[in-house]
Formats: sequence, structure tokens, C-alpha cells
Amino acid sequence: MNNYLYHGWVKKAKYCQLTGESEDGVLQRINNAKYPDWRIGGKIVKLLPNGYWVNYEEAQEWVNRQPPSYKVA
Repeated sequence: MNNYLYHGWVKKAKYCQLTGESEDGVLQRINNAKYPDWRIGGKIVKLLPNGYWVNYEEAQEWVNRQPPSYKVA
């Protein structure tokens, strides 16, 4: 249970492994006001004592809502 929590939550490192995104890229998105869903405590990211957790399912839905120019091939 080191990488998975409940209801699709995974540690940031596991999310990056699953998606191919860099951890720095994810942190930049968390800290960028342009992406409110990615703010800590939003639908996608939680900060717990053992690090950042990403809701994989919500993140994928967020990707699908983006204009085509933002989607990763």
C-alpha cells in the first residue's frame, strides 16, 4: 500500500511513473494558478505527511477536458 490509497489516489512518484510526466512538471502544475484543479486540496492533489498524492482518475478526466494543444501524445 506504499503507492496506492483509496479511490484512485496514488503517490506523486507513482503517478509520474504511470503517465510519463516528470515530478518537476507535476510540481509546476500544482504551484501554477492557471491550474486550479491541481492546487493542494483541490480535486486532484492532496499533501499528506508522507508527500503529495494525486487522484489518478480525476487527473485523467482533467486531461480529457483540456483543449487538444495541451494533451500529451
